[in-house]
Amino acid sequence: MAGSLRAMLYTTNISDGAGGFKSIVLKMDESNGKLGGGVEATPGNIGAATIALATDYQRLEPRYMLAEGVTAGGKPVKRKIITCDPENVLFNTGGTTILGVMVVNSSEAVTFTITGTVGEKRTFFKTVDSGLDDLTAT
Repeated sequence: MAGSLRAMLYTTNISDGAGGFKSIVLKMDESNGKLGGGVEATPGNIGAATIALATDYQRLEPRYMLAEGVTAGGKPVKRKIITCDPENVLFNTGGTTILGVMVVNSSEAVTFTITGTVGEKRTFFKTVDSGLDDLTAT
């Protein structure tokens, strides 16, 4: 069940050329975003971040964790949690943990096991040389 939606700062795997990485802003569930190492996007931290431009990629699929658990009533629960921070401990080591995510029709804490991780995927524009001289107008 989705909680409140927030704009979160997501750190990509795109180098900023100065030893860091570029960021983008994603609108996502607040509890899942914080669990994945995200911080709420504000004018201050957006201004301080190197924002990825549309020329850096055509389409970006964020990295995420797959988590499974069982409620006290025996109902299996699965979650896909976007990981905003590439250094997130759960993403890098996996394991079993009590995650702070909401479960439909359940008030108890559910213990989730990280069952897998999927890295970031970027799609780039396919470039084709038209054969025309770029310096002359035709």
